[in-house]
Amino acid sequence: MMIEFGLWLGTPRVLYQHLALQTRPLSCGTTVLMENQHQEQRYFYAAILQIFQCQLSDGHKRTIRNLSWNPAGNMLASASFDGTAGVWQQEIPEGEFEYLAQLEGHESEVKSVAWSYDGQFLATCSRDKTIWIWEINDENEFDCVAVASGHTQDVKFVKWHPHRNQLFSSSYDDTIKSWKLEESIDDWVCSYTMEGHESTVWGVDFDRTGNYMVSCGEDKNWMIWKISETNFENKGMISNLHSRSIYSCSWAKVSSPGSTVLMTDLIATGGADNKIMVYEINCESLASSATGSFEFNIVAQKQMAHQNDVNSVTFHPKNPLILASCSDDGKIKLWKVVAETQDQQQEKQEQDQIMENANYNQ
Repeated sequence: MMIEFGLWLGTPRVLYQHLALQTRPLSCGTTVLMENQHQEQRYFYAAILQIFQCQLSDGHKRTIRNLSWNPAGNMLASASFDGTAGVWQQEIPEGEFEYLAQLEGHESEVKSVAWSYDGQFLATCSRDKTIWIWEINDENEFDCVAVASGHTQDVKFVKWHPHRNQLFSSSYDDTIKSWKLEESIDDWVCSYTMEGHESTVWGVDFDRTGNYMVSCGEDKNWMIWKISETNFENKGMISNLHSRSIYSCSWAKVSSPGSTVLMTDLIATGGADNKIMVYEINCESLASSATGSFEFNIVAQKQMAHQNDVNSVTFHPKNPLILASCSDDGKIKLWKVVAETQDQQQEKQEQDQIMENANYNQ
């Protein structure tokens, strides 16, 4: 079960992947209904309040599609439909962000931007079917060190491995590609291509170990892959849980509190059916199961989580039970995954039985 406990009205397209939320309640803000209480309380969480303290309005002339923080948290990169990527820098803590660089070169809309785990590289991808890899030097200047061409259609999303400089890209050509630096030729090359989706692959994310990756697509499916630097294995595909395209997936980076017998992680998906779903993954089954199978449970789902498409979902980096989402409806929402009580489970079972009886009698 998920309860909504925060709301920001804005015009978001895609949430940045390193959302640093604080759950310390402040003295004013949006009205939320907290579980196990019968009165409305007014809380405004720090991350939502602080977003109004700084507005970065310079740099882009069209829609900003995607954002990414560098690991140090003092640089923010943006991808825009104006064909450029921008980089803002905060020189001192609590100081203002200044426009540091405009990265030009793509021939069409820039769809996504991502920092490497060590902050050395920045990747951008575009409708022009290319991926540009930029390296930052000691003077905070950016040099394009590679233009990777391998996809045959728009490149929708880029994501770096959490522990090494291995880049993954997903595309309108229905594939995911892995890229690495080949030192013998001093160039970035495609190390392998992952096929399995039947249509556009919209996004990918990694578990905390970096050994597994989740992907989602236009085909309404999500998959889990076992990955390494040189090869991959498809661990299984889940279908028919969303009625329309799945635009975003997120893998919680810390274990969820729960069973003492099984090691579990949480994965969330959101898409064009306006729905958010959260699944509990049995990590032991991933490690031991054969190709094409793993164990999971649906732990929460929210019909009509937004009034329009859910464009992005992302778990809190420290708390796996907090999830953020954004939508074409212009809202960012914060959710908390809450375990159902025995009474709630019993009530749900009774409702399901009533529905089954009603369907049977028709």
